[in-house]
Amino acid sequence: MSIEDLPMDIISNLPIGLIGEIHSHLPWKEVVKTSILSKKWRSIWYSHPIIWLDETDFGADYTNYSSTDKPRRDAFFTHMMELLEIRERNSELDYSVNKLFLRMTLEYDPSAEHLVNKWISFALEKKVRMICLGLKKINRTPYYLRGIAFSGTELVGLTISDCHITNCSFNLPALKLLFLFAVCIKDHDFKDLIAACPRIEKLRVLDTRELHTIVVSNPHLKFFGGNLSCSNGKIRIESAEFDSLEFSFTKYVCKVEITSATTVRELTVGNANNQEALMHLINKFPLLEKLIIHDCSRLQNLHISQPNLASLVLMDCTVVQLIRLTTPKLKSLEYKGQHTNFEGIEDLEELEFVLLYLEPVDMDTYWWYKWIRDILKSCARSKHLSVICNSQKVIIIPEYLKHLVSITDMEHLELEIKTLDATFKEVTDELISILPDLKTLSLTLGSTTKYFQIRIDEDGDLSAEEEVHNPKPNRRVSILRSMISKQIGE
Repeated sequence: MSIEDLPMDIISNLPIGLIGEIHSHLPWKEVVKTSILSKKWRSIWYSHPIIWLDETDFGADYTNYSSTDKPRRDAFFTHMMELLEIRERNSELDYSVNKLFLRMTLEYDPSAEHLVNKWISFALEKKVRMICLGLKKINRTPYYLRGIAFSGTELVGLTISDCHITNCSFNLPALKLLFLFAVCIKDHDFKDLIAACPRIEKLRVLDTRELHTIVVSNPHLKFFGGNLSCSNGKIRIESAEFDSLEFSFTKYVCKVEITSATTVRELTVGNANNQEALMHLINKFPLLEKLIIHDCSRLQNLHISQPNLASLVLMDCTVVQLIRLTTPKLKSLEYKGQHTNFEGIEDLEELEFVLLYLEPVDMDTYWWYKWIRDILKSCARSKHLSVICNSQKVIIIPEYLKHLVSITDMEHLELEIKTLDATFKEVTDELISILPDLKTLSLTLGSTTKYFQIRIDEDGDLSAEEEVHNPKPNRRVSILRSMISKQIGE
């Protein structure tokens, strides 16, 4: 039974502490809906531990300023004032604040800036645990976040975007997560901020302005993600516990120094157009276990050779000629990009999971089918093979190419095709023609699954007979869009 189904007198007479406990387990927007239940509930929701102030909830567009949004922003500003007045009143409902989310565009109004500062101070006084600020001016210039004393013994997470941070004081002994996005901050202000966070574990700095140097020597830092949008920038991480790095290349040269390179186990690299710089960064970390490379172009004969690498992801990359893998411990491979050749996959004895996003380009050509055949044969050792083709076009294997695509030694297969207008017989006939050694098949079309035993009929031809039990496949293939369809002639 939901709250709305309870008799009104029971709802109204629930203890204040119990109502507060119910609110603490509900999302902010759901809490607002409970205000219609009774006057008591309406007064209590104002003390919800999550304070969510977002001008987009009033219909304003935060990403693109428009003067037509002024009435909506005025209504949002009024809401902010009224809610703060209610929460500041002395009452029995004096709950702490877990999170403050504030996102708005400010006009040239000192009262608006004063209100923002009051909300931040109020949340800090209430021992807030997480603050997320997104503040900008109407001309898309950063909001000056200045002179604020960020002092919170309970604050563990701080996210600031679109602001100019200057002349603020910081005392954040419990802070573990800091995210700065599109902020304007100078080196000395950043240095003071980091020094005030002795227990920081996760730091992300993206698309900043006026910041040239990032030096973090906090001993508990485990993750850093970001970039520097300036020439001759420098990032230096000094932490014995550091194990994960995300770095995005920009048009500017940036020097990256990790003093404890042998502790890094995960690396994510993006937007690299210079293969030499990319490989120089990757090879700094000899004990990588997970490597993600995304949105990189102009790569050629890419060679990945980390001996401990267990997971490799190549997403939206252009690699000319081939990708060579000498990673004996690789268990998971994910690839999305233009057609390229893989070398060394067949030697990966521990490979278990392969996910391939096929580009729906030239699907009717000889070379496309040959490439699929080579990829499938290379992945013969994997236990789970997922093939995704983001195209509604049906892939048809012509009769004269059956010998080219045919794959031997696959006896048990589990295949899932989520969007395909075909019958079970059409698909099983197609599979039998390219998998001559197939013995059992688990086939899912849409939401229906059937199991088949492959037998030889009286004429010596292979046929699929439906079974009532579930065979045990040694190969699982998921195909999320049109991948196999009925056979047509040449």
